[in-house]
Amino acid sequence: TVTNNSEVYWQTKIPTLLNVAKLELIIYKINRPYDSAKITEFFTAVVETYYNDRIVDISLFEELDYSSVSIALGSISSNEIDIALDNSDGKFNFGDKNSPLQGLLKRNRRVKVWLGTKIIPDEIEWYPLGTFWTIGWDMPDFSLEARITARDRLELLRYTDFTTSLLYENYSLYQLFEIILNDAGLTVDNYIIDTSLQNIIIPYAWFDRMSHRNALERLAQCAYLNVYCDREGRIRVEPIDTSQLVYFVLDDIVNIYSKSYPISQ
Repeated sequence: TVTNNSEVYWQTKIPTLLNVAKLELIIYKINRPYDSAKITEFFTAVVETYYNDRIVDISLFEELDYSSVSIALGSISSNEIDIALDNSDGKFNFGDKNSPLQGLLKRNRRVKVWLGTKIIPDEIEWYPLGTFWTIGWDMPDFSLEARITARDRLELLRYTDFTTSLLYENYSLYQLFEIILNDAGLTVDNYIIDTSLQNIIIPYAWFDRMSHRNALERLAQCAYLNVYCDREGRIRVEPIDTSQLVYFVLDDIVNIYSKSYPISQ
């Protein structure tokens, strides 16, 4: 029951409920008289679990995204996973009215992936590969496989806007990262910011209208920082270990005509 709510947006956490047969929403009051409430979605979660009998292939691609061919001050991750599922029974056929997933194969479906290893014959220990959201489904007519492409939470932040239009004066990097992530609707359970960033103060910070991902990338370039999603699906902001960087010093005595280094260097 919700009372005394004067906000446009309201949210709360409720414990997981099992064996639910009915959902009912009753609205007694609305902030605009004689107006009707507009409910965009009121739907239970559909959870499907697939094991190795359904999974054909899993390919995880993890990288750090640099804005140029040289290593910048900071970087932001871009992780993608491709999954091939057995579709010999036609379960994933698009447009099949008899499929239990009819109308549910859409963008931004959450995907959690684990790899399991047998510790003892009857016990499996599971290791998470991360949490992702689908960006595409591919079910060719003449194939027995359905393929899914999904990306991590940082991909979602590419499609939401950060529009505070405020001048932040003498804020720490920690505070600025926190402001952006909270504005994107994330809670403290969804991210981890290294506490050492509390000591880095930015005299003046200003953000034009941009996506939350671009705002995070701008902050990451203020220092040697990595922004990425860990295997638990949380966004992490951490300093880069500069002790592992390689430096080259050239002087006038050494004459180099041609030299090339790959980006891995």
